[in-house]
Amino acid sequence: MISNPVPELRPLTIGQIVDRGLRIYRNNFLIFVGIVAITQIPTLLVGLLAIFITGDPGDIEFILANSDRFLGFALIAVLISLVGWVLTQIASAAVVKAAAETHLGQKIGLIEAYQRVRNDWTTLIVASIVSILFAILLFVWFLVPCVGWFTGFGMIWFYSSVVVPMLIPIVIFEKRSSADVIFRAWDLARRKFWWVLGFTILLGLFGVLISEGPTALVQLGLTAAIGAGENEQLLLIIQQVVTSIIGILYLPIPLICFTLLYMDLRVKTEGLDLMLAEVNDPDSEVSIDKVLVNSSIAQNWRPTGEEMGNFLGISIAVLGFAFVMNAIFEGLLPILLSSF
Repeated sequence: MISNPVPELRPLTIGQIVDRGLRIYRNNFLIFVGIVAITQIPTLLVGLLAIFITGDPGDIEFILANSDRFLGFALIAVLISLVGWVLTQIASAAVVKAAAETHLGQKIGLIEAYQRVRNDWTTLIVASIVSILFAILLFVWFLVPCVGWFTGFGMIWFYSSVVVPMLIPIVIFEKRSSADVIFRAWDLARRKFWWVLGFTILLGLFGVLISEGPTALVQLGLTAAIGAGENEQLLLIIQQVVTSIIGILYLPIPLICFTLLYMDLRVKTEGLDLMLAEVNDPDSEVSIDKVLVNSSIAQNWRPTGEEMGNFLGISIAVLGFAFVMNAIFEGLLPILLSSF
């Protein structure tokens, strides 16, 4: 008899994925926040120390008089940003591991989550760098006359909003090489193209509502309360703290949801639910890790004509939306201003 049987998985709707992701986060709040805080708080403290030492960033005369000093701090700031990015990747991997284990009915602690992904850190960092190089190639494609102009924007958006976020669960669970991870993420996402894109749009709107919106409001409130020109250093420090706190609280949510999306795509297209059912068989030697590693990738990963049409549709939709919003804004703003 298995002590911790794997729960039965089933295909989920977009709303069910987000709802389950929020419930996993809420029920394990301290674990997920702790995973992120371990890496983000030290980076925040070092950044605040740099702000405190450099003085008022609005004092141009002081900066010019100490240009060598500020050049050194600029280099330190770049180093802090680089280290912070690496630590964020590691924390994200631990969150994804904890989310998957929780989704599959397993218990995992904060430190244990980091321990279980320690062998994947290097692959994840390299895969992230490779993904940046791929993004550069897509930007070059965007510059190609006609076909690149009309499909490049949609391609870049789909790649950055769908393919890149799925790199982490693929690295953690499928143990692929850094380059192969990109192709696997693309192959998995393309199977439910518009459905996955709809998921990312909904999750993005949700992020604006609970993260970007409150952050902007807090910063406006602080500027009004302290005064933008009275104490720039204090204002910058408080804004940095508030932004970091909101980031720590929000970061686990999209990571958990994309982990569930990854597993749901495998349920719908690869029969992951049927393969995991074997784990509950007392006579089976199959483990959860072996099941997750067992995946496939299409031999032809190049975009099809239909997919290029999809990228064209994304470009037209986004640019059309921007045009309409700009027209509305330009039309309503003079009316609103004239009423005062």
